[in-house]
Amino acid sequence: MAGFASAHGGAFRPPPPLPSRDPVQPGGGLTVNTPHNNGLGKVDPWERWWEYHRDEFLKMRAHIARARPVTGKTHAKDFFDRDRLRREKVLPLLRAALADPSPEVRVAAAIGVGKLGDRDSVASLRALWDHDPKGHVQEAALVGLVLMRDPTLTEWMRDVVRNDQRTRRERGLATIGLGLLHDVAFLSRMVLFDQTLKLRGSTPDMEEWRAAAAVALGFTASPLAAGPLLEVAKTKIHPRGARGLAAAALGRLGSPLATPELLDLLAHEQLLSEVRYGASIALGRLVTRGETATIDRMGAIAQKDRNGGVRALLFLSLGRIGGDRAALHIRDELQTREQTVRGFMLLAMGMTQSDLAGEFLMKEWPSIKHPADRGACALGLALAGHAAATAQIRAELARKNGAFLPHGLIALGLLRDRSSLPLIEDIVRGQTNTRVVSEAVLALALIDGPSAIDKLVVVFEKTKSARVRAAVAGALGTVGTPRAFEAMAKIYFTSKKPHTRALAVAVVGRIADPSELPLIAQFALDFNAYAPCEALRLLVTIR
Repeated sequence: MAGFASAHGGAFRPPPPLPSRDPVQPGGGLTVNTPHNNGLGKVDPWERWWEYHRDEFLKMRAHIARARPVTGKTHAKDFFDRDRLRREKVLPLLRAALADPSPEVRVAAAIGVGKLGDRDSVASLRALWDHDPKGHVQEAALVGLVLMRDPTLTEWMRDVVRNDQRTRRERGLATIGLGLLHDVAFLSRMVLFDQTLKLRGSTPDMEEWRAAAAVALGFTASPLAAGPLLEVAKTKIHPRGARGLAAAALGRLGSPLATPELLDLLAHEQLLSEVRYGASIALGRLVTRGETATIDRMGAIAQKDRNGGVRALLFLSLGRIGGDRAALHIRDELQTREQTVRGFMLLAMGMTQSDLAGEFLMKEWPSIKHPADRGACALGLALAGHAAATAQIRAELARKNGAFLPHGLIALGLLRDRSSLPLIEDIVRGQTNTRVVSEAVLALALIDGPSAIDKLVVVFEKTKSARVRAAVAGALGTVGTPRAFEAMAKIYFTSKKPHTRALAVAVVGRIADPSELPLIAQFALDFNAYAPCEALRLLVTIR
């Protein structure tokens, strides 16, 4: 349903392109040009990967918690009991919004109560699912129920999966919901195509549900899921989409027993690209810094493999593993001046947080001519915590190159460079490029924390850009505090624009979520790089 993501009030990612029947992988990852070239063609820019994964590395709540106001003043309401705010103010507003006349507001409220696990709202969501006149509200109610993680819904979700009167995507969403409910046995039968389940549907339907079941098994975090996932990843009779997602899902189980199998899958260059991508991603989740032999093998493959997508993802996995050993492999390859995946490597070097990362990236900076790759280097320096880089990042920002600006701003935010606040505030006020303003808003929140709330509310009320308003909403939701809640509640009750009111409701739900990386954001990690799964593509659009 095309209107679903936008109806969530703008707190969403741009929807990934719909897939063809060829394995062109949507959703922010690395593409394969045709079914036959084994991934030797186009590699998407590193920025697409960063867009879908950066929440994991920004750690905005932690940064904001450490931020100190420039004025030296604090508000008493910036120190608060989040559980009490959730219980006494947020949930009552969200529950009431489920009956709002605006369908956009009902969508945002349905997702909000689901994200917060408000089991008292289950009956209301079921009523929306059954009776709301708007189809996208019905689907949002299903998403809310999927996110609810209420064990009493397990059998109901199984029934949705079995019901051939439901759409492919609805049945896929229910399948993922079963993963959040840790229904390993049922999902294992689904992904292995156990015919005793008597699921009915077309071949594309079956492929959708098996892909969704692979994702769901990853979210169970159960070692019992490893066997079925390995079986699917390794065996040619299973659908290629499910095989790739199964390989990636193994990384979420935390079981080192899968590492040798994943290395074996990775070593075969003629294997499906989807499977090798999944193995590359999973190894970054499973391997520890002390496993030097495995790190060396990953580094060797990353340096020599003919598949650019595999190389990029392996370098990112080395970055995620971190430490000096991984950093040395990335450094050795960066010194070859190879261009295809250079942005990925610069970012990965910073991710290692190795002692050598910051100094090496500083030395590498003069040789980087492309502004986007300089953006990757700036982010790498920020992720490495190299505060000495702030002067050169500011100098590059002064050149106002649009390919660098968004990344340079976030880098300064991550480095919490307070001397850059005037520059950032000028960009928020005067820049016309909405992408740049959106990133400046996040940088402002990272540096100034709760002190930025009043400034952000002014931007929210004055901007005519939906993109900027959504960025402000995300920042306000992450900063949290009762002052942010009160500002959004006022907008909800006084605005006459349904989209703005829905966005305020979405922010209210985010304020009450205590997680550094909320559940909804986790759907965009790892799997979206090549997700032939409608339900997953829908979930990764929601913020």
